Formats: sequence, structure tokens, C-alpha cells
Amino acid sequence: MSQQINLYNPIFLKQEKHFSARTMVQALGVIALGLIAVYAYALIQSRDGERTAQQYRQQVVAQREQLLKLGAQLSSQGQSKALQAEIARLDAEVKSSQATASVSGNPETSWWCTAVPCGPSWCLRTCVR
Repeated sequence: MSQQINLYNPIFLKQEKHFSARTMVQALGVIALGLIAVYAYALIQSRDGERTAQQYRQQVVAQREQLLKLGAQLSSQGQSKALQAEIARLDAEVKSSQATASVSGNPETSWWCTAVPCGPSWCLRTCVR
């Protein structure tokens, strides 16, 4: 009768070290380089943002100064003649409405005469009746 003898012993095998000190230092170096790269990128983006914000501030100041200059120029020129003519026309219309209301003498209908959009002639005819 023959027997088989197992000569394999796991103790004699050379075992791999998965997490040796050298591998850990290399991984730590890669992580440190990655963090430095991210920090540099964030720093560059931050400076670009600050530069852009400064440019916008300067634009706002320049536009504000331009607006103040234009406001001073427009106020020194005065009102336009068309605007003054429109104001005079509206003043005359208000005075005619008030005159119509005072002719009627009835306080209940005097507000009605000024509020009617049909004109003072219709209001006068209605209020006098």
C-alpha cells in the first residue's frame, strides 16, 4: 500500500507584504501632491475672482460718476418745451374742471364733474339739470 506525503508547508512560502512602509510613504506622497495641486488651483481661481470683482467695482464707480455727470447736465438744461406745454395743457384742463364744478354749486355732483371722462360739456348739462 502506498501513501502520499504532503511536503507543502505554507510557512516556507515567501509572503508578500501588501502594506509595507515604502508603499505607505509612496501613497502618502501621492496624496500630498494631489492636495498641493488642489490648493494651487483654488488659489489661482480665488485670485482670478478677486481680480474680476475689482474690475467690476471700478466699472460701477465709473458708471456712477457718469450717471452723476449726466444728471447734472440734464438738470442744468431744464425741462423740455414739449413737457412744459403738456403741463400747461393739463393745468388748463384742471382749471376748467374746477370751474365747471363750482358752477354747479352742488357738492355731491362737483366731484362727479371732475371724475367724468366725457368732458366738461356733458358734465355741465348733467349737473345743471
